[in-house]
Amino acid sequence: MKDCHNCGRAEVSCDKCTMRKENINICLQDPDRPFWYPKKKIALTVEILEALVVTWAYERGIYEKSTEYTRLEKVWEEMYELKEAMLPLSGREQILEEIKLEAGDVIVTLINLLHPLNLNLQICLDAAYEKIKNRTGKMIDGQFVRDKQT
Repeated sequence: MKDCHNCGRAEVSCDKCTMRKENINICLQDPDRPFWYPKKKIALTVEILEALVVTWAYERGIYEKSTEYTRLEKVWEEMYELKEAMLPLSGREQILEEIKLEAGDVIVTLINLLHPLNLNLQICLDAAYEKIKNRTGKMIDGQFVRDKQT
């Protein structure tokens, strides 16, 4: 029995992460790294979308033909495009659509940067929240400035 590709549990039909056998097709091109494809329209959780992004990247050779540095450069490129999308002051609906697309591109490039390091969005967000959850501080010039740690 293979571990669930999405959450790592040792179950083919995982009830924890919704990657149930009846909801997916498994591409066995590489039995050690099966790719998951939804069979029908299902609610796409962040975990499922992340698995689909990883599959997309494998299919295009992104992990094989790039380095951590080139993937990090792509994150910076997408961050710049997000910044540019947020600058216009008119056409609010158009701006929000552009921000949504550019923010999505940032997330895709982060997934592609993290996956070869055996990290994912959940792991990193959990770690970041654990780091900040007890921080205190105040807002100065529109930014949160944390109190000095003793």
